[in-house]
Amino acid sequence: MMTKSFRLLVVLCAVSVTLLVLWCNSEEILHPATGESLTAVRQIIPESFEGFNNETGKENGTYMVPNIIHFLRFKENNLTFVDAVCVLSAFKNHRPDKLLFHTSIENFVGPYWEKVKNAPGIMYEFHKVILPDTIFGQEFSKDYQFWHASDVTRIRIVM
Repeated sequence: MMTKSFRLLVVLCAVSVTLLVLWCNSEEILHPATGESLTAVRQIIPESFEGFNNETGKENGTYMVPNIIHFLRFKENNLTFVDAVCVLSAFKNHRPDKLLFHTSIENFVGPYWEKVKNAPGIMYEFHKVILPDTIFGQEFSKDYQFWHASDVTRIRIVM
C-alpha cells in the first residue's frame, strides 16, 4: 500500500524523466528570455570527460566553466569602498579573464570606481539588464522586490 507522499514522489520522478528525455532529444534549444538559439552553446559541452581535471580543465586547456566573474547591481551607480574591495579582491584572488557587471545603469562613478577600472590588468564589460518586477506573471512582494529581482536576473544570466 503506497502512501500519498510516495505516489506524489513517483509521479514527480516520472514527469522529471519525461521532461529530461524530451529536452535531450530536442534539436534546437531556445533561450527562455530572448528566444535565441542555444544549440551552438550546447556544442561546447564535451562528449567525454576523459582526462578532465576539475581545477585545470581538459588537457587541451579548455574549461567547463568560463573564467568570468559576474556582478549584479541595480539603480546605484556610485561604487562604495566595500563594493570596490569586493570587486578587487575577486579580481586578485580568482584572476578572471574578465568581470561582467550586469546593471540597470550606464556606468559607475566615484573615486572607488576609478580605482577599480584603473587596476592593472582588469578587463570588464557592462551588460544592461532591466529590473524585473514579475516572474511568470506573479508580482514580487514589495518588501523583497530587489532580492527576488536579483534572483530572477541571476537565473536569466546563467541560462
